[in-house]
Amino acid sequence: MIRYIVFVSINGFYLKCARLPGSLRKSATQAVARGGCILDCTREAREWNVEPGIPVRLARRRCPGLEVIEENPNLARELYQQIWDFLAAYTPLVEPLDHHRGLLDLTGCIPRGSNLREFITGIQWQLQFKTSLEVRWGGGRDRWIAKLAADENDWIPPEDEDEFLSRTSLQKLEIPDELCGRLNRFGIASVRELLEVPKSFFQSHLQLAEEEIQSLTHRDRTPVRALYPPREIEIAQDIEGGEESIPASIRRQARSAAKLLDRACLQCTELTLQIRTRERFIESCYTSRQPLSDASRIQGIVTQILERERARDPESIRLKLGGLTPRAPIQVNLLNRENRFRGSADIERTRSALEQRFGFQILQTGYELSRQCPPRFAQLILRKRGRYLP
Repeated sequence: MIRYIVFVSINGFYLKCARLPGSLRKSATQAVARGGCILDCTREAREWNVEPGIPVRLARRRCPGLEVIEENPNLARELYQQIWDFLAAYTPLVEPLDHHRGLLDLTGCIPRGSNLREFITGIQWQLQFKTSLEVRWGGGRDRWIAKLAADENDWIPPEDEDEFLSRTSLQKLEIPDELCGRLNRFGIASVRELLEVPKSFFQSHLQLAEEEIQSLTHRDRTPVRALYPPREIEIAQDIEGGEESIPASIRRQARSAAKLLDRACLQCTELTLQIRTRERFIESCYTSRQPLSDASRIQGIVTQILERERARDPESIRLKLGGLTPRAPIQVNLLNRENRFRGSADIERTRSALEQRFGFQILQTGYELSRQCPPRFAQLILRKRGRYLP
């Protein structure tokens, strides 16, 4: 059975959330940043070679009059819910990958007498009318083809995949530019040519590791998961043993919450803490401007609430995480070019090279090496005379 997987991307999402009405004219060079990188920018800024994914410092050098606004997750959450509530009305299998892009599985959801292109085009125009944003989509039998066809606004049937892959450039695979240039030198310019290259070529000519080759040639056929609307995460913890066990219980609770968020690729902006003591019941809410997903930050907020509420000898603590939104993967820049080559493999390769050449695996300073190595005879003579050799 062929699956109908659709990848949806909304352009200008972060600009609409960050702009204050009437604060700047539409023709201004403006950009939204997240974590020191440009997230989205206006067309006027693109004329100055400002594009998503570059650092903010580089963007300011290219466009001196650029106005950079930091992303506000709270403002983006309302528009995020509006968009994905609308899309979830057509299919239960909705998997948001970020605020502005995600996957739909429309298998069995297309009305009779209508084909997939007409059905998705209707959804596209309705969503553009509701949000005043440009909506792009692409479809295929799996998520890999759907992502490659994201800017095509078309469905790629299985019989047309070979022709589509032969005209799709390597940049669509979100691999580093340096590796794209090396592949182009060997005459590999399309995705189909890349898939036809034998594995031994990558090892002999490009010196790529097994994991790197797998990430290049792997076709992701993972089914779309039903991740919207996100379920509320709730963790309860009973405390026994007096005040000494309170920090340990909070630490375990924060780690469990962070693990559940990481497993679902989510982040939260609202935290509700219910504390039950012998004398009273306390419920306190905390809203964060920046999204929460780290165990240490959750632990610090829970500890701060306990100190503020002066809750002594709590018997149980219940933690609820709300305002759940999808979390962008780690080490993904905003051009969607994922760092597929894991850092652990590079570290192991560097350590083995260091051990073969120097006999140890840890990088050391010159002072530490000079203390380990025996001094040369000339250094000893000159040191007695008050002089030193490098």
